[in-house]
Amino acid sequence: MMTDPMHTDLMDRRQSAEARIEAERRVRGAAVLDGRDHDDAGLRAAEGDLQALEDAAAEAWRRKQAAARDEAAAARKVARAPLEQNEADRITALAKADRAFRDAFEAIGEVRRLMARVVSDALALGANVTELSLPATDARLVSYIASRIKTCGLRSPSWDRSMFGAAEEWAAVEARIITRHIAALTAR
Repeated sequence: MMTDPMHTDLMDRRQSAEARIEAERRVRGAAVLDGRDHDDAGLRAAEGDLQALEDAAAEAWRRKQAAARDEAAAARKVARAPLEQNEADRITALAKADRAFRDAFEAIGEVRRLMARVVSDALALGANVTELSLPATDARLVSYIASRIKTCGLRSPSWDRSMFGAAEEWAAVEARIITRHIAALTAR
């Protein structure tokens, strides 16, 4: 353990002041016993010095504690920097995801509007549109979304029943279904 030179100096000076106080008290005690007058100025000066040294030691301790708190705060600030950067990056990613979701849902709305037209056109030709209906399309869409959500690590028991593989595109699945129905209609 390293010894603080200031602490050592204060301790040495305190011992010296205590020794002076003890000596002054002996002189005062002897004067009282011998019936002589005694000037307490030396004792008061030594006691004042001792009090000043105790005050200095208390101030040194307070400064050391303040420095330790400042050092700990600086270390927390340094340790917090990556957290703050990661959080800023996360917020940026959330904004990007939000924009992407909004764009995707707008596109899904367009797909649903067009699917309604396809169903109407197929019905006009007398086709069985059960597999093309909006509820069936919506079910496949939900299944597709579930399959994509799983690729980023999100899990739900209902998502595990998705009809899509991780790499399969929704448009490709829909195209196979539509193509099969259009082929059946044109074959008539």
